[in-house]
Amino acid sequence: MAEQNINDSLKNLINKLMNTMKKLFLFALLITVFISCNSKQKRNVAERYAQGKERVVIDYKNPADSSTYTYNEYFENGKLRTKVDFVKNIKTGEQKYYRQNGTLSASIIYSENGKCEYRKEICENGKISFEGKFEDGLFQGKMTWYYCSGAIRKTGNKVDGKENGHWVSYFENGKIEEEGDYYYGIKTGIWKTFDSSGKLIHQELQQKIRQPK
Repeated sequence: MAEQNINDSLKNLINKLMNTMKKLFLFALLITVFISCNSKQKRNVAERYAQGKERVVIDYKNPADSSTYTYNEYFENGKLRTKVDFVKNIKTGEQKYYRQNGTLSASIIYSENGKCEYRKEICENGKISFEGKFEDGLFQGKMTWYYCSGAIRKTGNKVDGKENGHWVSYFENGKIEEEGDYYYGIKTGIWKTFDSSGKLIHQELQQKIRQPK
């Protein structure tokens, strides 16, 4: 009799465990379905190529907030072309640009108010081909261009987006190709041009500009 009671108790316990496991399984399944449905709501194909492939995809951080999202643009071969985050419909953080082969071609840093702060361009071999800073959306300060070998190609200063001060262009061997001064985007003074051996081959007096003292 005692043995029968024990067997019945074990059976009841096993049944309870089975029921609990079924409930847990159903709960997990519902959670999975919910997450799957929710993720589908967050992804929106905004534009397609004529062949039907995705061109622009918007990934919403929160389906209830249409102003905060990640903008993704693709090449027709399916490779990512550019990607950037928007907060309250304003670009923020880093926007990256890619070539069709998947290599990074450029990167732009945006401030919280959506203005450019920094830009760099990149050769296919990974070396930087240009870098410069912005203030209030305009190039400001030292600008430098590079050959894909890493040698400096051109350098100078910009003020409010305009060339200002001494600018120099170089051959890839490091010799000066051209140099002269700008005054807020206008060439001024004597500009010199050299050949790749460093020999002066031309110089020209640009218009004189009366600069404020």
